Amino acid sequence: MSDPHQPSSSSPKKRRESPTGGPTESKKSSWTPILKEVNHTLALFALVTLAAEGMMGVSLRLIPDTARQSVVFSMVALLALVIIGVVIIGLKQPDLLWSKPRPPMEVKKPDPLPPEKKQNLIEENKDAVVGADAPPLSRDNWATDLQQLRRVMSQGLQYSGPSYYLNTQLCVIDWNPAFELIFKPILKRIRCRHVNYFIAELANFDQVFMHARDFSDRQQRGELPLVDLEPLVYNSETYGVVEFEKVACQLTDANADLKAWGVALMLKQIDWEKFNPDLEKRLREHKRWSLYAVSYDIILGSFPPYVALIDEVINGIPPEARQVMDLGAGTGNVSAALLKRGYRVTAIENNQSMVEKMSNKKLDRNPNLTIHKESVEDLVDFRNESFDAVTAVNVLYALDDPLKCIRDVARILRPGGIFAFSTTHSLTALDQLLLAIKTYLEGSGKMQGNEEHFQRVFEVNKDIEVTIAQCHSRQDYESWLVDSGFEIIYNKPDSYENAVMVIHARKL
Repeated sequence: MSDPHQPSSSSPKKRRESPTGGPTESKKSSWTPILKEVNHTLALFALVTLAAEGMMGVSLRLIPDTARQSVVFSMVALLALVIIGVVIIGLKQPDLLWSKPRPPMEVKKPDPLPPEKKQNLIEENKDAVVGADAPPLSRDNWATDLQQLRRVMSQGLQYSGPSYYLNTQLCVIDWNPAFELIFKPILKRIRCRHVNYFIAELANFDQVFMHARDFSDRQQRGELPLVDLEPLVYNSETYGVVEFEKVACQLTDANADLKAWGVALMLKQIDWEKFNPDLEKRLREHKRWSLYAVSYDIILGSFPPYVALIDEVINGIPPEARQVMDLGAGTGNVSAALLKRGYRVTAIENNQSMVEKMSNKKLDRNPNLTIHKESVEDLVDFRNESFDAVTAVNVLYALDDPLKCIRDVARILRPGGIFAFSTTHSLTALDQLLLAIKTYLEGSGKMQGNEEHFQRVFEVNKDIEVTIAQCHSRQDYESWLVDSGFEIIYNKPDSYENAVMVIHARKL
């Protein structure tokens, strides 16, 4: 940057001599820009200091040598007074020492498209976008589609932004996949606990607790909010600093009685490059299993080898057993078979659609069944030695860490308890099974009308075969069981049309 006391070499302005004989610009051209920048105390102090320094330099040249000492002393004293003044102001009002934020630059908004250009865009994309050539809905069609929407609207909550749910006592009772993805490290610390446990995990816990106390005061005064908004901040090891705007709303029944709170977290900041692909993968898997749950029941519900597989697994449970856990209960087929044998069953399933299928079968009305919507990979909430048996039909192969699951099963089983399961392994091939399913459907006349469901079962199983079915060998599962304190008492390597192995293991 050029010296403000020197003219630009390209300036056409006429120079005039300073009192000391040096060239200078006019006061207007050199000082006006500087004065415009003085917008806080620290800048003013700097300007005064520079001005005093300049005056001192001029004075030392103009005054006689005998008076210079007095002048210098006076100016130094003046500067000292200025410094003391700035320090006092800074201590009382520290904000004045920092620059005031400049007004944001005005960004020119694009002009809105005129109606004719909008219409042109619509016409240009008419053949390129699915359904764009359909006419607007008639009122009757609109009413029909709206009625259809009401039947499936709840599914939208599973595939929206992070959401969670509280009971009337503000305990965390459920969440959707996006919430689970972001808060996975703390889920076991907040599940079934008061929302205070969740607040304590937030980066801005102090402000949120203050808001919660105010919320409680309002409730005690009879002013329970219908909707509650506030900012939340969470430090994620995976996605960095995550900022949300919380929108909580009362969930009421037909009588307007409060039954729960629904809390949506509107994302404002996150590492989108990491979060977006993770979210897409998680939601795709969730939806795939949700769709598969429907086809699974229709195609396999009465398939004789599947019925025989369930019997083969649960035959390992002794009749005197009482408390049985069904891991990855799915649509409830294994749980239903266990209930018929008189066991008290705890079903563990994380997919909401599959839980709803269990409910549609009215299994949840059986007093001997308890359904827990949670991952089979996290059984920390279940007490040690509290179950007589655990079943898992075609579940372990799909877990990220099957060894951890086996160790958890060993912990919750009583001594002598049975772990009975089936799973694919490194030598699994599903062609024989899929052919048997197709032959059964065609031979029994059940293929007609169910072609789409069979195709879905076929595609999902072929995908499973090449992605996760062959990740672990039979020897892996056997050694994991022994290392976790089990004795293998039944081991069939080629069950269910040679697709899975079946093991019964007793806890020592």
